[in-house]
Amino acid sequence: MKCSSVAALLITSLPWIFLLLPSFGAQTKLICPEQPIKSLAGDDVILTCQLHPSMSASSETVVWTKPGLDPKYVYFHKNGKLRKDNQNPSYSGRTRLSEKDLVDGKVSLEIRSVKISDEGEYWCILESMQTEASVQLSVGAVSEPFIGISQNNSGDVALQCRCEGWYPEPELMWLDGEGNPLPAENKDTFRHPDGLFSVSSRLTVTQRNSHSFTCRVCQEKINKTRETTFYLPANCSSQNCHYCIWCPFVSFIVVIISIIVTYKLTKNVKGSSFKVDSKDFNHPKSFIELPKSESESFMPGVV
Repeated sequence: MKCSSVAALLITSLPWIFLLLPSFGAQTKLICPEQPIKSLAGDDVILTCQLHPSMSASSETVVWTKPGLDPKYVYFHKNGKLRKDNQNPSYSGRTRLSEKDLVDGKVSLEIRSVKISDEGEYWCILESMQTEASVQLSVGAVSEPFIGISQNNSGDVALQCRCEGWYPEPELMWLDGEGNPLPAENKDTFRHPDGLFSVSSRLTVTQRNSHSFTCRVCQEKINKTRETTFYLPANCSSQNCHYCIWCPFVSFIVVIISIIVTYKLTKNVKGSSFKVDSKDFNHPKSFIELPKSESESFMPGVV
């Protein structure tokens, strides 16, 4: 009897068990990207996070924090608005949660004018739903490399490449016209107080197998590359290299100056051309009169 009653109880309870199972399986989770979100300094970035299954979070307390901050709150959203008294001053006026996105269960944080100091791990917390998740922000800074020319003590041509304002620390390399790496000298790296890096390197041109030389600066963490190519004339030697390089530029400047001077002179000549005043046509006597002939001066009846 007891076994049969237990079996009957289980049979009658099975429908309710199956009805309750989906509610346990549908526990709300906060999903953020596993891979770091990358941004350049000065740009705007969105740290994406989404509730799953999707549900409105507009009435929830949404907190964004970053370990190591004091105050620790990057954004504190409560009762439908930002609580500025709890926000870290370094993020004041630069962060935003979209009210429209909150209705759709998106609790993504927008950070405007990203700084190098913004790099790090961020946590999104919804205490009422007992869920939280983290996302990593990687910040980078880049600039274009500049190549200058000089001569060493032996009279050989030397190219100096330099770039400033990089983050994280980049790698600098020299390449020939076919993309083959070239040995560099005097590699130097300097970190500024603001955390940005400056790098420089020199290349001595000893063999003229190539007439183009590329300085490439790259940073794999932020997947950024910048490069500048310098061209040396084929007949350029260590003695006349500066002449070969600067002569075309000087000639170009001379041509431009000549064009400007010619244009100015032409404009001045046109501006100083003879003009006849329209009022002169109303007063013919204002023109120079020719002397009367003698026959005209002794005409009868003329006083």
